[in-house]
Amino acid sequence: MMKNYVELLRSIDLNFEFKYPASFFKDPAVISVGKSAAFMYKKFIEKHPEYSHQQKLIILPEDSDTFDLNDIVFSSHPKISKLSFQAGEKLIEFINSRKFCNIIVLISGGSSALIEKSSDPKDTINSNNLNLLSGRNILEINRNRIERSLIKGGKIAQMFPNINFTVFSMSDIPFENGEKFVGSMPFFSDNAPNSTLIKCADCTTLRDHLSSYFNLSFNKTLFIDRFTDSIDQLSQIIKDHLTSSNKDLFITTEPTLEVTGNGKGGRMSHLALSLLPFLNNSQELYALSSDGMDGNSEFAGAIISNTNRKYSENEISPYLKSFNSAAFLEKEGFALRTGYTGINLNDFVLIRKKLKGQAL
Repeated sequence: MMKNYVELLRSIDLNFEFKYPASFFKDPAVISVGKSAAFMYKKFIEKHPEYSHQQKLIILPEDSDTFDLNDIVFSSHPKISKLSFQAGEKLIEFINSRKFCNIIVLISGGSSALIEKSSDPKDTINSNNLNLLSGRNILEINRNRIERSLIKGGKIAQMFPNINFTVFSMSDIPFENGEKFVGSMPFFSDNAPNSTLIKCADCTTLRDHLSSYFNLSFNKTLFIDRFTDSIDQLSQIIKDHLTSSNKDLFITTEPTLEVTGNGKGGRMSHLALSLLPFLNNSQELYALSSDGMDGNSEFAGAIISNTNRKYSENEISPYLKSFNSAAFLEKEGFALRTGYTGINLNDFVLIRKKLKGQAL
């Protein structure tokens, strides 16, 4: 079992190396927005203490760890609400508050819900709610959000052509160039010459960090990066692996799940529950979100180790059908409660196998 999931993830290293000399950034403001906004700001200032006294604005989901920072605006996530539009207005007011020449942006997933400006707020809210239940992948969802928004898709950078935006992106989108779409990316566009994008972390960062923690070797582990198909397909891949290989299995993933029930859970708890009948005491499963919040539950996902009985498919079926996986896993003691970790990369799945005579 993991000793401290939050501390483990917060020890991850982020890339905050500028593409231009520090002298280029005269009197910059710092904007940090997303589920990792406070964590990213804290890490950024550790690397660049010279910016600690610059004006800043940090936009976080409610109930997040603030890391004792100030200048924070709380907004809503994952649903867009009035708070999202209010935070969007405060963001634009902040940029307009003085004539900034340079703004350093730290952006992470969740920003799509946290800040918004729209000509039809009601339509934007309803569209986002449908997207959350649709089973579409995150790239498709964010493209849809960009179409409806007045600030997403680089439109803030285009709105302020006299400001240079340097954007550090913590990517939770496991597609090629996914860093360009994080938070539906209000601050960068290939069509905005005043914006520069730097990827500070992605699923590879998460994989390498956790591989080191779990002592996973490439010759004894099967690695699958950037899995973006459905939960059902992912579940079948893992079931096949359980019966066909003695290797460990590590997957970074942002799988899709079309939700039709109103139970408690998310993608990782749904996956973990679907695999529960196929696990035995020689196998250990971690199915966890890196942000600490799996779907609409208060859990990060599940860790299944040393099961004391066999679970049947008939037993779990009603919970899967009602999308109430977290309730079952909590009842059985498998759900992991962490709160927001401060990190927002991808979900990950780890299967560890015990060979004869080997302890987990």
